[in-house]
Order: sequence, then structure tokens, then C-alpha cells
Amino acid sequence: PEPIGNIALDTLYMNNATPTQLELKLNLTSTGEVEDTPVSIWNADTLIAKTAANFKEDGSAEVVFNLPQNTVIDGRIEISDSGITYDNQLFFNFNLKPRIKVMVVGSGPSEFLERIFVEDEFELRSFELNNLNYSDIDNQNIIILNQLEAIPNSLVIAMRSFTEAGGSLVVIPGPEIDSTSYNGLLMNYFSSSYDDYVDTEQLITTIVFEHPLYDNVFEKSISNFQYPKVAAYYKLSSRAPTVLRLQNGDPFLAGDRGFYLFTAPIDQESSNFRNSPLVVPSFYNMGTQSLKLPSLYHPLSSSTRIDIPVSLRSDEIARVVKDDYEFIPLQQSFTNRTTISFEEHPSEDGIFNIVLNDSLISRISFNYPRLESDLNYADISTAPVNSTNSEVEALLDDLENENRVKQLWQWFVILALLFALTEVLVQKLVK
Repeated sequence: PEPIGNIALDTLYMNNATPTQLELKLNLTSTGEVEDTPVSIWNADTLIAKTAANFKEDGSAEVVFNLPQNTVIDGRIEISDSGITYDNQLFFNFNLKPRIKVMVVGSGPSEFLERIFVEDEFELRSFELNNLNYSDIDNQNIIILNQLEAIPNSLVIAMRSFTEAGGSLVVIPGPEIDSTSYNGLLMNYFSSSYDDYVDTEQLITTIVFEHPLYDNVFEKSISNFQYPKVAAYYKLSSRAPTVLRLQNGDPFLAGDRGFYLFTAPIDQESSNFRNSPLVVPSFYNMGTQSLKLPSLYHPLSSSTRIDIPVSLRSDEIARVVKDDYEFIPLQQSFTNRTTISFEEHPSEDGIFNIVLNDSLISRISFNYPRLESDLNYADISTAPVNSTNSEVEALLDDLENENRVKQLWQWFVILALLFALTEVLVQKLVK
């Protein structure tokens, strides 16, 4: 028989097309010959767009939808397909994003940060070290130490407490620093320390594209762009993974898991990095990753972790609800947020509400994995088989003969046991 054809809603991506519109790109895959397929997008029970997917010869298709920015959408994309049915719909949702809190401490240039951390998504505050109110630190999501000359011990203790509670930290050194005070802070993160100051110009030539900081930033590896440069830099000793590397192999930016450090100042006199295309995705992703908000959707049967911008009291518990299905996920409360982890639950797809004290906090979408949608059939000509049949009747005859042989062996064993038992009884009677 011919393999069953199938069309699958595969993956969904989001781009900021304009300040007022979002662009959703949906990838579809098909097996077998298929015609153009209608694709519908719904917001709850309201149809908001409909188009057709035109499949290429390789069985792929792409559909683009434009949706308004800053709008709550409980989305569902649907197709009609007579093959596998579970992959005929894809759930996603948009929440109103909370503004991520960014604090910049230091006298280094920060106007470029104001252009990156815009008001729609971030709440940016800048302070000189002598004007810093330490009580404000715990309420931030990410703190940038911007070219301080020295880091006092009180700030080292505050930063250690801040990052242990899940906050993110970025360190940008100045051209003249007290390395002892800096290393008192850095030793707490990947055993890092600044060493010698190298007064030699270097190009920034290597991007580690697979680093989590650059997830979904580059469609492919780039090699022919204008390299930024530094006039001088600090040698770095660290176990932190490198993000950007100088032409001699030394790190320019290193870090992971909410801690990043530069090895050179990025003021205009020391480097032109802040004028390069790399500066925006680098700092923007440092900011957005400091508060792990729900994605468009998450796959079921995988470990998922998100943050909600509320702090739970000791007697409060967040619940996850969809219609009559309700469960309590793993959760950990911090000063400025709560981390929720999804492991075994949910067990079905859909859009779920995250509820605290009967108030809706956020929504999150889950979908079944699409691996089973790829209908790659095994080639029996290469498989180790004992026999093959081209007709159903011949197959049934062979199976019947095999069963008959098995039955004869069963009777042989039974009769052998009876004869053995009879012989034993005869021997006892003769004695």
C-alpha cells in the first residue's frame, strides 16, 4: 500500500515587523502529494486571519501572518488534514510583557544603553556609585556595573546576594581599575579574574553562534562583516564560556547563566563595539534573558521553566488551570519574581492560565511534539527479514502453518510428559 500522506503544523516564529505589528512565520511540512491547504488563525473563538499554504517540491511551506503589537492573544492555528490529526492545530499566546528592570551603576557612557533598553520593554535607571541606594538592588532583574574604577566590598556582598536570588549581572571594566577589588567580585562567578592590561589593538573577530545569548539572532554564520575593535583589553582567567573572541583568541565577552563580563571598556576612546551591529543583540538578550518569560509556546514532555513577575508570600501557591484541568507546578519565590517549572504536567496541549488567589497572572501554551509527524517509512528491502509476502492470503496461510507447527510441538511435549509419568507409575507398581 502507498504511505499515508500527512500535513503538519511544524514551527512558529515571531518577528517585530513594525512598531505596531508582529510578524508570525509558520512552517509546515508534508509527506506525499498535497494540494494548497487553507490555514486559519484564531484568537480564542474569533477567526482573525485565513490564508493558503503553497507547498514546494521538497514538501515545505511557509505562511506569514501580521498581528497587532501589545495585544493579548490566545492563539490557535488550524488546518484540515485527513492524515494524523493531533498536529492539525498549534496553540500559542501573547501576554502583555512586564517591563524588565535594568539598573546601571557607574560613570561609563550609558546613552547607547538607553537606545537599547527602550521604555516599552524595560525600566532603565542609572546611578553613580556614590548615589546608589542599596535597598533598590533586590527589585532589579539585571544590573550593569559600568566602568567603575573600583568595586567596594559592600557592593561585592550586595551583588553576590542579588545573583544568588536569580538576578543577572554584567560587568564592564574601566580603562583604569583596581583589579584587586574587581577580582574580589569576579572570583564568585566561574572563578574569574582580570590579569594584565594589554595595550594592543585587537579586532573582535569570532562570534560563538551556538551560545545561548545569541539564540535565534543569526540565521547563518557570518564571516564577512566589519569587525569592531578594542584599543586595549584585560587578560581574563575564567571558566566562563566565551561569547565573543578577539583575533588573538582571547575573550572579549564571556559568561553564561545570568553573568557576563567584558574584558575591555566600551567607551568611545577604548572601543567602537557600541557602534557595531553586535551591541544590540548582546545587551538586549542579556536584558530579556534576565526574566524568563513564556515563549510563544512550549513542547509537552520537556522541562520548561518560566518566571512570573510576582513574589509569593509563604502561604501563597500559584495554580495552572485550563477548563476542568488544574495542577500545582513546582515553584520557587524570589524577591522580584517567582520561577515556575513544568515537568510531568501538563499532559495535554492547549493554553493554560497561571492563577494566583483567583487572579490571572499570565498564560502559557503547550503543544504536542511534532516528531511523530515525520512519516519516514522503513525500507524493508534492507531489513533483516525471514520471508516476505506480496498478498494477504499468502501471508495468512504462512501464519496458519506456523501456528499449526507450534501446536504439534505442544502436543509432543504433553505426550512425552504423560509417557514419562506412566513409566514411573509402572516401575512403582512392579516393585
